[in-house]
Amino acid sequence: MKIYRGFTLAEVLVTIMVIGVLCVMIIPQLMMNTAQQEHITVYKKAVAILGHAIQQNYVIDGEDASCFTGSDFVHLLTRRLNVATHIDNTIYTADGIKFSVQETGGDCTTDGPNAKVVCAVVDVDTNSDKGPNKKTTAVNSVYDQFTISIYPRRVEPATQAQKEVLYMTGRHRNK
Repeated sequence: MKIYRGFTLAEVLVTIMVIGVLCVMIIPQLMMNTAQQEHITVYKKAVAILGHAIQQNYVIDGEDASCFTGSDFVHLLTRRLNVATHIDNTIYTADGIKFSVQETGGDCTTDGPNAKVVCAVVDVDTNSDKGPNKKTTAVNSVYDQFTISIYPRRVEPATQAQKEVLYMTGRHRNK
């Protein structure tokens, strides 16, 4: 009589089921982390683009953002960004970022780290009109919408949570 060494069909099926259960538990979390990192990267790019547009406008035309309050700020953006479509106060760039300029009021002619009056507030949607279309309100739940405050010669996130998302790397974020 020969003795065969190997796995039984039942052992192989149990192993495959365990691997399947692990995949079902792990893959959604990996996909969510990947989507969050994508939104963070595009958000950082949007902040850089807006900051660069303001600096470029100041260097070329001698006008900072205080010359373009509220909806007039759209004109500054259309001159300095790679615009694909422009509808009212909303700009879609060629790389798929949606910038929506909100109306603001007040004198924003003073700048500096303690300046309190913003020239414009820009809502940024990192993936244009695709979902989930939720505003990021906490560091551990990053979505595709952010708000950026525009000062005469600088830009910064409008909320503390969005500042933390912008300035912290992914490995330091709370999961």
